[in-house]
Amino acid sequence: MARYDAYLHRLKVTAAAKMIPAEDFADARYDETEETQTTDVMILLSTPRSGSTLLCELIRENHGYTAHEYFQPFQYMPLLADRWNCHSDGTIDGAAYIRALRRHRTHKNGWLGINLHGNHLPYFSSIERYLGDLRVHYVRLRREDQIAQAVSFEIAMQSRRWSNHFDSKAQAKYSFRRTLRMLEVIRNQNTVIQSFLAERRVPYRDLTYECLVARPEETLRSLPGIPPDHLLSVTPRLCRQANGQSEEWTRKFISDVLDDQFNADKDLGGLLQLRQRLKLRRLRVT
Repeated sequence: MARYDAYLHRLKVTAAAKMIPAEDFADARYDETEETQTTDVMILLSTPRSGSTLLCELIRENHGYTAHEYFQPFQYMPLLADRWNCHSDGTIDGAAYIRALRRHRTHKNGWLGINLHGNHLPYFSSIERYLGDLRVHYVRLRREDQIAQAVSFEIAMQSRRWSNHFDSKAQAKYSFRRTLRMLEVIRNQNTVIQSFLAERRVPYRDLTYECLVARPEETLRSLPGIPPDHLLSVTPRLCRQANGQSEEWTRKFISDVLDDQFNADKDLGGLLQLRQRLKLRRLRVT
């Protein structure tokens, strides 16, 4: 069994290395060259296509530390655990992984950043005790327009282009039910995140994607650890991926919802309420 687990781990690492571009923050070039004692950790709670990668890039540009999806179990955790030698026969050693994360990703200012989607929380929760000696700062990032977020999520899933750095020729094809499924995933992850925060009864900074895009400097200045007089850079490497395709899909999805293109027994439980809200959105109010 151990040999089989090691084989699966090697397959994951090989596939991840082929898929993840060199510009991604998982690359070894973003490992810190010198060891620094960790004093603070910023926990960013987000969902797919909520702007978390953009925010992490702006944080690195302005505050130095490299926040990333270190507990994403499909590519990033296996890849990093392999490079940092934190696994045995394919099983990741949680304590060793946290030690390595602190060693390789703590910036010289003492800060570490972790970007957690809702589905990463079970992995993080099992080993978060190893961060108990740090000052922990929670930030929640959410997207108000969840339909546009679900469309972006589905396009990225099909095309495999999670940012403009990913090189993929795959073409995305509109599907009402697949987009609906992405909307359900986003809502479920938001529920998990809210439960996570409620259980810990911790204060957190609440941000939105819409504010980040419209007022990036204001958003950055609201984050913990950013000096109020620091001159900020708000020009990221990443390009916005919203385009005519995503706008067309959003319009089509809303139209399909309003036209009853769903099965009440099979589709999302709250879809009737969603349809009602969309109808209200179309009303002219004077």
